[in-house]
Amino acid sequence: MSRVLKPGGLFLVGVPNLASLHNRFLLLLGIQPTSIRILGPHIRGFVRGSFVEFVEYGGYFKVIRVYGANFYPFPPALNKILEKILPGMAVSSFYEINRTGKIGNFIEVLDEYKFETRYFDGKNPSKL
Repeated sequence: MSRVLKPGGLFLVGVPNLASLHNRFLLLLGIQPTSIRILGPHIRGFVRGSFVEFVEYGGYFKVIRVYGANFYPFPPALNKILEKILPGMAVSSFYEINRTGKIGNFIEVLDEYKFETRYFDGKNPSKL
């Protein structure tokens, strides 16, 4: 996103919320959280503070707003209320993010971060 987004540009991203209300109950019972199932599509679960720290690391982006969506297993009417008063406990977190004027690309930060997962940098596929 840092490569294609102009300074001041916005983008939205949604991630599974590891700290969702139902995941907290599952962990309390010793059950794997649904946001990071062993045989599921997500390899990481996030909590708001850590995801904001990650996105803003290096100064390429600034998180403008965070939204919560869905409170499993509650009905839609109750979901709307809970999303507003407890966004940090919703199933999913959505982030409105602004591209700062910093020159360069966020991908440069990933090598510093020392992830166990190699990321494709667009220049050298052999880095995978």
